[in-house]
Amino acid sequence: MGPNLYLILLVISLISGLVYFFQKNTPPDHSQKVILGILCIVMAMEFSGSFFARKGINNTLLYNLGWIYLESFMLIGYYFTLKKDRKFQKRIFQIAMMLLIWGMVNSMFFQQIDKVFQFYSFLPFGMLIIYLSMNLLLDIINLRFYPKENLLTLPHFWINCFIIFFYIEALLVFGTYQFFPEMVIANVKVIFGFNRLMAGIMYLTFGLAYFIPMIYQKTIHADQDLDAL
Repeated sequence: MGPNLYLILLVISLISGLVYFFQKNTPPDHSQKVILGILCIVMAMEFSGSFFARKGINNTLLYNLGWIYLESFMLIGYYFTLKKDRKFQKRIFQIAMMLLIWGMVNSMFFQQIDKVFQFYSFLPFGMLIIYLSMNLLLDIINLRFYPKENLLTLPHFWINCFIIFFYIEALLVFGTYQFFPEMVIANVKVIFGFNRLMAGIMYLTFGLAYFIPMIYQKTIHADQDLDAL
């Protein structure tokens, strides 16, 4: 996927999220507010990064701060709003703080935050996010969350599926780049084009997933009206 198409998907995602958020008949959902905040951050980061790249300015600091740290903490906050278990929330918070401290250590001694992509910081954040996604999916599948809802109409089901797909792919791509850079550089357009595709699909899901229950309900009502005829 080219960078322009990726940016277009981000715009569609953010507009979709805003349309849903400002509907008057929609009850407040704190998790959706966090997801919308993530889309705003990603939009600002990607457009800034594109501008810096055209000007020949190094944008490593932007992506390290914006993606590895800020977006990771926002995603952790998303799970924090959904998991009501106090012990689990406390454990998530403690792990997140430990990862932040590790990020500082990494920045000072191993990977300068303004010089190189901080894979050693991204790896534990990515693994934590994958774990939290899988944990939430298991809760949904085992009917501990939303037991009366249709699985395929739940926004969180789709959001977490694509979070898992993207972060597994991203860990593989950036891990390969960290340890076998020659292979990635030789296929840079294909590999990072695929990475943008996975990211674009994930963010598009962020923007559209909350409409799924509404579409489902309208379909049910339409079927009932046809049956009544």
